[in-house]
Amino acid sequence: MSKMAFDLDDMAEAEFYDIVDYWEKRLK
Repeated sequence: MSKMAFDLDDMAEAEFYDIVDYWEKRLK
């Protein structure tokens, strides 16, 4: 159970950084 939650956390974190990267490129 905790492994599954950890995986979901990892995916959310990766998606968050993808969004940040996208906006940084767009605002430059």
